[in-house]
Amino acid sequence: MLSFGEFSAWVSIDGVEAEEYGVTVDGTRVTCWIASEANKTFSLHWKDSVVSSPTRGNPSIDGTTYPPRYTDTLRRNHVFLGGVRDSDSSKRPFMFTKLNLTDDDAYLDVVAPPSLGEIEVALYRVERRRSRNHRPPLNNISQGADLTRRVYHEHNKKGIDHEASLGAPRHIDSINRSQHKSYYFTKPRDDPIVTFRFKYRPLDVLQAQDIAPRPQPVRETSALKPDVKDIIVIEDEEIEFLYMRVNKAVKDDNNVIDLSDPDSRDVMKLDEEHAVFPRSPQQNNGPSGSQAGTAPEIKDEYSKPFGLSNVYFDLTV
Repeated sequence: MLSFGEFSAWVSIDGVEAEEYGVTVDGTRVTCWIASEANKTFSLHWKDSVVSSPTRGNPSIDGTTYPPRYTDTLRRNHVFLGGVRDSDSSKRPFMFTKLNLTDDDAYLDVVAPPSLGEIEVALYRVERRRSRNHRPPLNNISQGADLTRRVYHEHNKKGIDHEASLGAPRHIDSINRSQHKSYYFTKPRDDPIVTFRFKYRPLDVLQAQDIAPRPQPVRETSALKPDVKDIIVIEDEEIEFLYMRVNKAVKDDNNVIDLSDPDSRDVMKLDEEHAVFPRSPQQNNGPSGSQAGTAPEIKDEYSKPFGLSNVYFDLTV
């Protein structure tokens, strides 16, 4: 929502307020960008939160002006323009559509208006006067709004992809044009209090021009792969040793050495280059035949518990 003093304005697309990007204020002119979506309806809204005096809003879309709307303490402080009446009981909503483009050189002279791709409303202070013969105007196509879709040469679109058009007619309540109002509003005398301007483009265009933020890529943890430097190649013997070390025991034919015992921590060592199987230190465990006084040797003819020649450990986890 754009704001200037007590006044605010916004554009709704399919009933949802559009997000504004790149808001700038230049004097009494407030400008922003919004993301248009083809084949979606839109409406222009503005509001006076104080209504210290009546105001008149002069709306225009793609350079086409529409009948004014008023805010007043006796009527309402929020007004909108969502389409035009094509009869007393039907209305055609505004809708974003893709430009009619052609490569036919016969259309090279058809130049897009400078205000194509812009939705604007200028607000003025006015006065309310009493009247006996004032009738409400009918906001329809016959009041001068040129809504015929034009065809542009593809070289003349000037970076614009969408334009405003009219959707299918919708039934609305009939208005009684014979009803007289007891008042009317004077024409504006001074410059506008504020002008709100919405420039619309497709979202991908706004992102490409760094007007709207680009979506952040989502990285899945399962999709991450380790770098080569994070991979260590471990041979079969080292696998056996790591396996047995985790299980805290090394078995030979007749004995079990508990590697969790502090006195047995040096039975096997894994140096920085490769796994080695040194003989265990001498221990005096009492006479036991010809083997008395020596610890059992660790044999290297185990059946391979993994049956792998090279195993890779992912150390990035």
